[in-house]
Amino acid sequence: MIRDARPEDTWAADCIAGALPGTRVEQHDDGSLPGMHDLDLYRADVRFGACEVTSIADPGSLALWRGLNGRGEVWEEPGLTGCWWVHVGPDCRFNRLRAELPAFLADLEQRGIDRPGSLNTDPETPTGFTTLVVKVRGVASHLEDYPGVPAVAAQALFIADIQNDEWWLDLKLAWLEDLRLRLRPLIPFILKAKQAVLYTDFTDVIGVGTEIDLSGVVDSFEKFRRKTRHYLREHLGEAAVAKLHTNRPISLADLEALKSVLVSSGLGTTDDITRAEAEAGGFGLFARSLVGLDRAAAKAALSDFLDATRFSADQIHFIDVVVDHLVDHGLIETRRFYESPFTDISPTGPDELFGAEQVDRLLAITEDIRRNAQAA
Repeated sequence: MIRDARPEDTWAADCIAGALPGTRVEQHDDGSLPGMHDLDLYRADVRFGACEVTSIADPGSLALWRGLNGRGEVWEEPGLTGCWWVHVGPDCRFNRLRAELPAFLADLEQRGIDRPGSLNTDPETPTGFTTLVVKVRGVASHLEDYPGVPAVAAQALFIADIQNDEWWLDLKLAWLEDLRLRLRPLIPFILKAKQAVLYTDFTDVIGVGTEIDLSGVVDSFEKFRRKTRHYLREHLGEAAVAKLHTNRPISLADLEALKSVLVSSGLGTTDDITRAEAEAGGFGLFARSLVGLDRAAAKAALSDFLDATRFSADQIHFIDVVVDHLVDHGLIETRRFYESPFTDISPTGPDELFGAEQVDRLLAITEDIRRNAQAA
């Protein structure tokens, strides 16, 4: 049975055919044998090359390609009244494009940017989008006051152009982006030049000093947390710390020894220890969240999961973010899978990318990692 081509295979085939005119690209891997390469390359019906497509190649571009090509020739948004032509750059990320582009275009339509031919350039009665035009032209006018600034001088012709009505007719979205990129670095010159200088003429009178208790201003527990994080990361070779950092099961004796060191060295008090245990659900979990997980240990914990099947680019990207989160925070609670940064890859969490059994296995692995930081 011939398996369906993966989206990344189709994407790679399209790229090769576009880059090598006259080349026909056909699927080779039909699933009949292990280790088959993905694509065959033909010219004049003669096979001259083969290609293996790896899923880890630029997952963001693959996601963008899937998202845009999966919508057909037209992307329809019921909230928009006009027809827009949008240029999408290669570094664009589809999840953000899908979330932000419709609202952005709707806002432009509300401001009247979809009807540039009817632009009212009268500064006395600006309305809608023309209000923004008047402001931009005002900025340009101020910039003309500083021809001695090299960055401003380099944009002198452009600054003069955007103050003419003709520039704003037949307006294109790309022009506005170009305008933003050119003017934004110049704005600080105006702000600095327009700041008023304040002169004072008074004499300070020092009154009677009063001692103020600042003990409640800085949270002592937060200081304990910062000091403990620094200590743990500076002592990764100590037995208890090493076990937490490398995902090895830790004992109650290990944790008691670590707590004793923190208290005896003046990094915290027994009250700090008690609060840490209560807030984190155990002192081992508290310490793990501060020291993080060794990257090699995180990958080792997920190795069986990764070896079980061949994953797509988006799935591998998701797992990479899981590893990064474990390295930074040491643990992952189940609810975190349904929050950013995971929802930046898959808006509905892992359920959209993985099968039910795979999700259960992933959650079981993260629970095992959590359990190793709790004393048996």
